[in-house]
Amino acid sequence: MPPDTPDSVLHEVHRNGVPEEPGDGWSGSTLAIVGLGLIGASIALAIRARHMVKEIIGFDRSSEVVARAVRAGIIDSGSGCAAEAASRADLVVIAVPVSGIPGVAREISGVLKRDAVVTDVGSTKGGIVQALEAILLRHGRDYVDYIGGHPMAGSEKAGLSAAEPGLFAGAPYVLTPTARTSPRAVEAGYSLARAVGAIPVELDAERHDRVVACISHLPYIVAVALAETAMEQGEGDRMIAELASSGFRDTTRVASSCPGMSADFCLANRDALLQAIKHFRDRLDDLARDIARGSATFVEKLGKIKDFRDELAVLKGWDSRETGDKPRGETSERRSTAAGR
Repeated sequence: MPPDTPDSVLHEVHRNGVPEEPGDGWSGSTLAIVGLGLIGASIALAIRARHMVKEIIGFDRSSEVVARAVRAGIIDSGSGCAAEAASRADLVVIAVPVSGIPGVAREISGVLKRDAVVTDVGSTKGGIVQALEAILLRHGRDYVDYIGGHPMAGSEKAGLSAAEPGLFAGAPYVLTPTARTSPRAVEAGYSLARAVGAIPVELDAERHDRVVACISHLPYIVAVALAETAMEQGEGDRMIAELASSGFRDTTRVASSCPGMSADFCLANRDALLQAIKHFRDRLDDLARDIARGSATFVEKLGKIKDFRDELAVLKGWDSRETGDKPRGETSERRSTAAGR
């Protein structure tokens, strides 16, 4: 595996033997997407825009969603079940909630083409990668044509209607290969990431889960706690709702995410998230003590954190892309929340 991405700036990782152009070697292939929500449908739209494959097949538990996706030209054809879609595909993307990923893998494992590659887009990776490698390992092989994936972009919006082809543009796309991952699966992971406009980055699955707990799952919990605090205090003072403005809007936006899917990834990443919550609680306690004591170093601490956040905003390009840092008059629906929901 190549060395870790430098902590100071995100660089694309290049592997020897992996084509650097999106979709190289996949132009005559069939893609199956299981799950046509925000992420699955956005992948389909991005792949279609790049003409990466010859056909896109889609399946969703809602037949109405499948029909709408066909009518909208998001997919070429729909399928009645995940196994049927996967049986015709060279590349299968499992884009369902985290808790449902192993079940889909079990459903399709017996019908896959000999050299078909499977990937997922779940926002937790440790348990998922371990489970899918066991499920998809074929008899007589010491490798598996599966690679874990997580595009680090999303929205508090959900469903087919929220999908957009540029959702992943410029965002990190984490890939979590292991010693068992076949070269073909690695190539497919890189090609898919580049085809949707993202930057492929390799991480160990466990490290991915620790990082995502801090910068994606914890922010969701903090937003929920802040919104709950306002809700409870607002029961006795209607002015809380009347005066809520952009600061409250921006810091609580992800609390509007789908409750079921959010609970799903929080529970799947329970251990890492609880550690992140503990660390965050400790920082809140420190700030509370500073405020209570009128600490002389309080302003200095706030300035240090401001500098960190300002530097991060410049590094990530948030000044021009994100609502909270946007020049006046500029609008965009894109949200790089790193939740990958």
